[in-house]
Amino acid sequence: MRVLMATFDAGGNVPPFLELGRELVARGDDVLCLGEASLRPRLNEAGITHCAIRDSTGYDPLERLPLADQLNRTKGIMFCDGWAADLAAEISRQDPDALVIDSFLFSAIAVAEKSGIPYTVLVHTLWSWMGQIGEHLLDLINECRQRAALPVRSPTGIWEGAHRLLVTSSPILDVPAPAELPNLRQVGPLFDDRPQDTDGSAEEPDSRPLVLVGFSTTFMAQEEALQRVIDALEGMPVRALVTAGPAVDPSALRAPANVTVAKWARHSAVMPAASAVICHGGHGITSMALAYGKPLLCLPQGRDQYYIADRIGALGAGISLTLRPRPETISEALTSILGTDSYRVKAENIAVHMRSLGRGARNAGAEVHASC
Repeated sequence: MRVLMATFDAGGNVPPFLELGRELVARGDDVLCLGEASLRPRLNEAGITHCAIRDSTGYDPLERLPLADQLNRTKGIMFCDGWAADLAAEISRQDPDALVIDSFLFSAIAVAEKSGIPYTVLVHTLWSWMGQIGEHLLDLINECRQRAALPVRSPTGIWEGAHRLLVTSSPILDVPAPAELPNLRQVGPLFDDRPQDTDGSAEEPDSRPLVLVGFSTTFMAQEEALQRVIDALEGMPVRALVTAGPAVDPSALRAPANVTVAKWARHSAVMPAASAVICHGGHGITSMALAYGKPLLCLPQGRDQYYIADRIGALGAGISLTLRPRPETISEALTSILGTDSYRVKAENIAVHMRSLGRGARNAGAEVHASC
């Protein structure tokens, strides 16, 4: 089967496409993905053929833009006629059997529906948050549909044309999905859980709890928040690994002896040994932490992160801190998480539920095949 995907390089939306593509390739499918040139190396590593955008507006996740400007840039991509033109042209060139479209690319979704080809919409955040976005942007979405000669829809009706609406999250983390969407499947998180290559050297034994710290892979002016977290860790009876990510220069962060700052590490390789995770509340790292049964301390920076962090607090699997907390406040919250069994137990119970769903990539791959 030939599968054509379409997504853009905006950080957390990319890993689910990579893992779904990797799964489909393992099933013997010919998988292609339309997107910016910056995606090519990661796509190719997963066995996915990159298809270059021509008329579409791209996104630079490392551009140092204020958050409001980032949101405006993203909105321009969501409704860009160039994405509609590029997807239509690629459909004509590739003659795919199935389509998988990023849930934010509404103009491309309209083209997918118009094409008559079985198509899947891949949702890379909590469905309840994405549903609110759909309602908030309904007029713009329907304008895209009208340009494609499709009928206007209600907030839930905009998703009806998809053969599958795959939410890469767990029902236990989300709120109940609306019963009137029979095409919706919550397949579980999709993340890279392959073992990380090591140099073979053994680490010195260390009985102190390990804290994993990771914020956004895109620019969100997170240096200050990261430094406050690092300052909070100084003097605590823990050891910490901070993954700075591509948007932050590790040398710009001042780290005490009990904190290691790295540019990158595969989080799934660190999670088993971690006792807690400090993050921004992004859907990817939050879902992965819960899949490994790790309680969270969330410092949301924007986008969907406040909503997801609130869900963590509501589930009792961690603590959310907002309004630029002082290092002392962060230290107190982490001490509470590490010293209170209920946070760990809640996170471990969520992990049991997630394991009962099976691997998210396998579930999503099966649903794409079943849609055709």
